Amino acid sequence: MRRSHPCRLVFTLLSASLAFSSALAGQTATPAPKDPQAVAVLTQALNSAGGTSAVSAILDFTAAGNITYYWANQQVAGSVTVKGRGMTQYRIDVQLNPGTRTAVVNNGAAWVKEADGSVRQLLSQHSENSGGVCFPYQQIAAALADPSVHITDLGTLTEDGQQMRGIRLQNSLAASGDRLGVRTKLGQTDLLIDPTSFLVLRLRDTVPSRSLTAPRASHDLIFSDYRQVNGVQFPFSVTQTIGHQPTDTIQFDHVTFNTGLSDSDFQQ
Repeated sequence: MRRSHPCRLVFTLLSASLAFSSALAGQTATPAPKDPQAVAVLTQALNSAGGTSAVSAILDFTAAGNITYYWANQQVAGSVTVKGRGMTQYRIDVQLNPGTRTAVVNNGAAWVKEADGSVRQLLSQHSENSGGVCFPYQQIAAALADPSVHITDLGTLTEDGQQMRGIRLQNSLAASGDRLGVRTKLGQTDLLIDPTSFLVLRLRDTVPSRSLTAPRASHDLIFSDYRQVNGVQFPFSVTQTIGHQPTDTIQFDHVTFNTGLSDSDFQQ
């Protein structure tokens, strides 16, 4: 696999933030249909995570641990800190030789700061793809409450020999806000849920690609090692794949909620 920039892999290729991309579109279509069975499965998923009230009470989180990149048959390890505040603010700091690389989404703006201090702004697609990176249940709660989000039951699916229940979340954007249909496609997210525990095992979407023949690539976030933090189930292991190839794995050591993060934590 071609070596890619670490912040690009962990940050710019993130799962779709439905509530945020709807707001960015400026207009939404009429209220979208929500399949009753799919809504029931998502409600059970929220309950398995600790309940809607407990999830909604998480105003911010800070998680720290280690990250391993898979580069051209090599594993490169470093330390990582992830901070999130609501659905529109997200920050990741990766410590690798020769220094720290930081990537941030902050209410529509997205940028990467290199170890040498240089800053690079990211495209709008990247700022729309910030929700659910480490904690998918906030995205589920937002989708259930958002009348513009289609919720569809995909039935039972098999991934790596394991049966999962598939639920699709899809933004309903007005045609005037998405004439080419690109944002609509990028706003589609599939949740793959354990049919017994109802924990979210995978979040699947598509991300922009540099290829002209295949402008979008399949992108998965695989959640495991769930542990209870203040009554809420949080995945302490998150593996990212692009085109079904693993790119990186984060293993958290500790996670804290509601430490009082502010706008200043998501500035340059």
